[in-house]
Amino acid sequence: MKRYIIPVFIVVMVVGMLFAGCTTTPAPSEPSTPSTPSTPSTPSEPSTPSTPSEPSTPVAEGATLSDIPELQGLIDKGLVDPDALVNPFPGIGIKPDGSPYVFALTYWSMVCEALTNWDGVNKSRLQKAGAEWLYQNPEADIPAQISWIEDVISGNSADCLMLHSTDEASLAPVSANCQEAGIPVIHWDRDMQPYSDPDEYVMTQFHYFNGQYGSNLVGQIFCDYAEKHNMDVHVFESWTYRSFQTCQDRHTGLHAAIDPHPMVTCTESGPEDNGSSERCMEHCIDAMTADPTINAIFVQDGGGPGAIEAVRSLGRLVPVGEEGHVVLALNDTDSAVMAALEDGYLDGFGTHGGYHLADLAIQAGLNYVCLGKPIPKIMPVPLGVVTSANKDTLMLYGATPIWPWFPPGEWDKWPVLDFSELGVPIPTAD
Repeated sequence: MKRYIIPVFIVVMVVGMLFAGCTTTPAPSEPSTPSTPSTPSTPSEPSTPSTPSEPSTPVAEGATLSDIPELQGLIDKGLVDPDALVNPFPGIGIKPDGSPYVFALTYWSMVCEALTNWDGVNKSRLQKAGAEWLYQNPEADIPAQISWIEDVISGNSADCLMLHSTDEASLAPVSANCQEAGIPVIHWDRDMQPYSDPDEYVMTQFHYFNGQYGSNLVGQIFCDYAEKHNMDVHVFESWTYRSFQTCQDRHTGLHAAIDPHPMVTCTESGPEDNGSSERCMEHCIDAMTADPTINAIFVQDGGGPGAIEAVRSLGRLVPVGEEGHVVLALNDTDSAVMAALEDGYLDGFGTHGGYHLADLAIQAGLNYVCLGKPIPKIMPVPLGVVTSANKDTLMLYGATPIWPWFPPGEWDKWPVLDFSELGVPIPTAD
């Protein structure tokens, strides 16, 4: 049963890798296409390609992960491949004439740790290859992102657009214009299939696993807890963006799991949290204050720390399995979410690895643009469910998906993942 609320104040391991099914539910309705602003912003010149600064601790050419002391603990646990090269990309980002390939990187926002890490990983990979980049953070401003891409097109200033769109439907036309102008487009962390002809992009990351299937798995946590403890579970679902296809898919997947269960009900947020932990915290506090029967929280995309802090501030942060525990099953992770899991307060979270999406997209770009190798048009996104039971054994594509365990901010030392089984081999000059 679903309820809606307006605020008072204004892994046992499961990996959705293969084409497995889930409970059939109606697909979410098509989001409305945002209208074009009557007074569009004046396009600004795209930024000059950035050459990154040297990493704080340079890694020798040919080094493997076993040469990085900060990773030794993970290697000892078998969570990182010690023989993997730190930099398999040297030289592939340089054109035959000696100039660098330039990648245009634009993200919907930098509102959470995951996005910061995606950006860091992207730039680290390009740095290792010898490529350069343009960069934009539109801060979730749809017209600003469209305007920036139009500048890239008019200036013919990039060899590839890596697009993390502010809104799939709104960005589809300018994405098509970019492709028609000869600048290949790779959509990542977004599924453009409902909005674009396949000829209008090189690759799009298909979100069935990250969306409906993955959230179905996360939703099972609420059902399992209700059955194990013979109790009613009342979930508060914090919406991130109703217009995002990913959020719609995650909503559908969650309800495919919980709606048929007689012991699980759900209240959906009225306002959106926009991936902000602060907003998520406010909405959770408002909802749980208005209805104290809420004893579980699901966060669609980002904002997870806010849910944890909301429960803490209400004096309801109780360890898993103990009386009064608020069931916390989230999508995505960061250092605060992982700390809550390790401390025994979080039941589990769905994750595509924190940086898996970025690593997959940038490797696809290096293969396609720099090496001229074909890549799959539709790319399924890996997703697993992390719990206290599997956190020390879970592996996705050669490394643990728990990125808070990697050296913070030292993205040059984060393992290069191996997506060969998905049709994207590690790009090398050989």
